[in-house]
Amino acid sequence: MDQHYKLLRADEEIVRLNVEICHFVTYMVNEEAFLICEEGRLLEEGMAELASQVCRARMEQARFTTVHMTRLVKLSKVPGFTGNILAGTSLCCGRHTPVARDRDVEMCPPSPSHLLEDVGVAPVADGDEEEGDESEDGDGTLADAFINILRMSGDNAADTEER
Repeated sequence: MDQHYKLLRADEEIVRLNVEICHFVTYMVNEEAFLICEEGRLLEEGMAELASQVCRARMEQARFTTVHMTRLVKLSKVPGFTGNILAGTSLCCGRHTPVARDRDVEMCPPSPSHLLEDVGVAPVADGDEEEGDESEDGDGTLADAFINILRMSGDNAADTEER
């Protein structure tokens, strides 16, 4: 009985797969064009190291694109194949807009006391510690982790208040 329903839906599945094949081929073509464009843009901006990384990513992706296209060509030669393996036209051009890049800016780490004030926690003065509460965290990583937790919980609380 299950086979009967699968056969009834086979035509719909073939139509859906034909559309997906076209989308997949369009994606591969658009992605290669985007990476070539980005590589050229990075070279023009004098960022040869990043352009080299984009080139490596493009070359690696090209290997997979070749494998996929070979399989799709082989599939298109199967009798009864009704789709096409030609690239379509992309409707969304958002991926192909230039990426806005700012030059790297030196950032100094924020002062922990400012972070505590941002989330509404008063910093502890040196004399406020209890006798048995000796700090075992010599490099401050525990304090940094605590500050990050407070910041995240403060951000989440602000997000919930806006809703």
